[in-house]
Amino acid sequence: MALAERLAIPLHGLPVDILAAHEGRLSQPSERVREASGSPGVAEAAALAQAEILIGGHAILLIDKRRSASATCALACIRHEAERP
Repeated sequence: MALAERLAIPLHGLPVDILAAHEGRLSQPSERVREASGSPGVAEAAALAQAEILIGGHAILLIDKRRSASATCALACIRHEAERP
């Protein structure tokens, strides 16, 4: 929350059922994470779900889960075909 506030960007939370619905699309599903959160992945599932919620369409993982001692992240995007005249 502090990082989102410092960067002046919105912070979105997602319910576990939305995260769990992306199980088949995760690069590294984890039973340990499922036991702790109810979803086999959080960072990748959240990136996919939030991209689809904000933009619409089918999201793909651009960068799979990355971990450090204090954070975990993933990046998803929506591919749009360029409009042709």
